[in-house]
Amino acid sequence: RLSSPSVKVTYWTAPQEAQAQQLLESALPPGANFGLTRRWKKVAGGISEPAGWACRIEDGRATAIGQGTSAPAAAGQAIDAWREFVTASRIGVIDESHPVADRRPGLLDAPSAHPADEEGQAGKEAV
Repeated sequence: RLSSPSVKVTYWTAPQEAQAQQLLESALPPGANFGLTRRWKKVAGGISEPAGWACRIEDGRATAIGQGTSAPAAAGQAIDAWREFVTASRIGVIDESHPVADRRPGLLDAPSAHPADEEGQAGKEAV
């Protein structure tokens, strides 16, 4: 039984987690997802103790993970890894005026399915 008819639900975020969340929200584009978790390790006697923090960022096909002793440190490492993955320098854009651009291989025109798969599909459609 509650003595008061109105119940107010609240939550509290630890300062480290709040700092990491602000850092992630300010550095990532809209639509990016991130998760911040506490890592634990089991020690003698079956007792668990904190082993640090882990942060995972997912932005479309880009995924980055960072680990640290504090939540902001893990978030910072994940942001650095994410930036390294999504920058144009990692994609390797070639300047068309560069001499190496002439030696690029042509585009591959390969079938998307194995020929045996296509024959199997043709047989299924005929039935």
